Amino acid sequence: MKSEIPSISFSDADPFFREVTSVKTKEDIAASQIASRFSDFAMKELIDRIENIIDIQKVERHDQVARKIESILDNNDKMNAFCLKNQGKNIDTGYLEFGYPIMVQSGGVYNLKMGASC
Repeated sequence: MKSEIPSISFSDADPFFREVTSVKTKEDIAASQIASRFSDFAMKELIDRIENIIDIQKVERHDQVARKIESILDNNDKMNAFCLKNQGKNIDTGYLEFGYPIMVQSGGVYNLKMGASC
């Protein structure tokens, strides 16, 4: 890129970004802990749902399972259950979201690219 724009000077921004991303406030740490707890909660919901599908020998498409897990955020009963498990943590569930789309795959051959489906 230097050869394309010789009149501009470039400098390494790595030290700046390392410092900015390494400093965490109490609020940042609390938010990370809540996100971790929610990830654990959602994973347990996914496992329960899949075990139930297997137990009753129901056929359900991967995208259907994924949508049901994503719908946890809109389910007041599920969000209340999450808050009850984390009493005293002052959780505003309106800030919870999945960082990536939920992907459910099975069969032994997996595509790990974002947005992959089976």
